[in-house]
Order: sequence, then structure tokens, then C-alpha cells
Amino acid sequence: MKIQIQRETLAEAMRLLEMVIPGRSVKAVLQCVRVVTGDRAVTLHGTNLETSLLYEVSDVIVEEPGEVLIQAHLLNGVARAGRSEMLVIRSTENGCEIVERDARYDLYGADPAKFPIAPTNDDEPDAVVALDDLRSGIKRTAFAVAKETSRYAIGGVFLKQGKGKAVLVATDGRRLACCQVKHETEMEAKGIVPPKAMNVLAGIAQDGKEPVRITVRERQAWFSCGPVRLTTNLLDGTFPDYTSVIPRDCPIKVRLNTAATMGAIRQAMAVGEDAEVQGVKLSLAKDRAVFAAFGGKSACAQASVPVGYDGKSVEIGFKPEYMIEGLKAVNAGEFELHLTGPDRPGMIRGEGDFVYVFMPMSLS
Repeated sequence: MKIQIQRETLAEAMRLLEMVIPGRSVKAVLQCVRVVTGDRAVTLHGTNLETSLLYEVSDVIVEEPGEVLIQAHLLNGVARAGRSEMLVIRSTENGCEIVERDARYDLYGADPAKFPIAPTNDDEPDAVVALDDLRSGIKRTAFAVAKETSRYAIGGVFLKQGKGKAVLVATDGRRLACCQVKHETEMEAKGIVPPKAMNVLAGIAQDGKEPVRITVRERQAWFSCGPVRLTTNLLDGTFPDYTSVIPRDCPIKVRLNTAATMGAIRQAMAVGEDAEVQGVKLSLAKDRAVFAAFGGKSACAQASVPVGYDGKSVEIGFKPEYMIEGLKAVNAGEFELHLTGPDRPGMIRGEGDFVYVFMPMSLS
């Protein structure tokens, strides 16, 4: 194999591929990128056996067809360190050599025949979603995925499609983020997508003109957008009934400034170095929402923001990090805060159909 490829294009492909390719693996082949030529294009493959990524580069010159397996971190390093616009990649007996102006690199690889190939799917997509909408939905939900849990089903983003909309939901059992995006087809499908696959989709650097085509089957999902083809196994298990978690008919509803509220929470946590500080207490009274740290003995702090409220006073405790992450996902200058009482979940409603539910903390 011998090709000429633009260095910046290769660097962009490797940026996404390194999200999938494991840094360490008992199988050395999984730490490699498979580079294979087509008639007029070159495809770069990376996989961790759970998620596989194909990145097709059409702006190349194929001098000799073939394939080669290259260690991903070495290829990424060359693509980022190079100074030339074009790189020449040629397969060798032990790997490949890369030549550019004033530099040459000899990289070791592995046998391409040992590289695992992900199954493809040529069915009509279940959904066609605008890339910008999908990226926004992922960024507004994926942060709430459980990081460490024995409940495997909440370790990913739940994706449900049908009736012209796609719903993305993530939870760790203590908070829940939910967002809806429109799509062009009516087919129904659902599955729990691993965070690694969602991170790749959120990281696609396109101008938004190419939509994302989504196909979901019982155990796998396929996403395609421009040069990217992503295949991922779906997580096993049953995702919790998120609709039962979202509070209904909350008696207390107020509008707050997003930036001011985040600032007040951070001010209240300015004494957070005290190991006994447990969280933040929100006291809602006439025309004022007061945020104060609770649980500490050696220091205290509180900050307030104006609010149009004239009802009964109410208090609720919460984990400040969770609240700030939820407010970052609001994506608007203002949000609605819905409360029922100190021992009931609170809810944030943001732009569009974004909903964020957080469990209260005990104020005792």
C-alpha cells in the first residue's frame, strides 16, 4: 500500500479514532488503526470490540492499493507533529513508513488479517437527525450517566426514537437529564448507547449540513454522518422508567437567571474546603432565592438572587456539583425551577424539551 494524504485530515480522523481505541489492551491489535484503500478513498478503522469507528478520507491519492495496521498513538503523534501539508504512507514488512518534507518515520504495526471487523448494516435508517441537534442532545444528557455502578443499564444514554422525535435520557440514580430532538422518520427503536459512542458523535467536526442516520437493532446501533461510520454494541438491561421520575404538577414554579444562579451556588460553596460542608440549601421566599452552604461548623456563606415569587417559604438541600452541571445544560439565559417540598425531587426545565431532575439532600 502507498498513499498520499493531507496531514490535517489525518489528524482530524485520529482525533475521533483515539476516542474509541483503547490506550491499553491485552490484544495489541486493538491499539492499532487499520488503514485500507478503496477505489478512490482510504478508510481508517479503530475499535475496542464494543464500539467501532470507520473514517473515510476521499481527498487522497492511492498509488498502490492495500492495507496496513499502525499503532494508533504513533500515527496520531506523526499527524500532529508533522510540518508538511501532505504525508506519504507506505506499508513495509514490519509496519509502515511515513515520509514528509524533511522527515521520515518508521512505525511498527501488526498483521492486518488479525484486525476485528465490525458488522455493517445497509437497512434504511430508523431516524435521520440534524447533527447539531444530536450533538446538543448528547451534551445536555451524557454528563448524567452513572460513572461507577453495578446497575449496568444506567451506564449509558438511553435513546428512544419514534413519532418524529428522538428522546435521550441519562441518569445515575440521583439525578436525571432528558432531552428531545426532532427527526425525519416515524420508525420506533430504542437502546442504551455506551458513553464512548456518544462522545464520538458529539465530537464530529462537521458544519451541520450532513445529518446523522441512525439504525438501532436489538443489540447494536449504527450511526453515519459524512465520513464517519460508527457501530456500537448496546448495553444490556432495562433502562428505568424515566417518565415516572419526572415530577408532575409541582405547586412551586419560578423563573431564575441561569448565570446568576450558578454564581450564587459557587459563592455559597466558597467555604467548601471545610470537610464537613455537605451541600447547599436553597431557601425560597418572597422575591428572593437564598443559597447557603450547610453541614459546616467553622465557616458559612450565603448568596441570593431575585425571583418573582410570592408563595409560602420552602427549603431544599442539594449537591451543588449536580445543580451546576444541570444549569450548564440549560442552554438559555433563564430556566424554570419546579419544587414540591424539601423531601421531594426538584426539577429544572430549560430551552426546548430539556428536563433535569435532582434528588434532595437531607438538611438535618
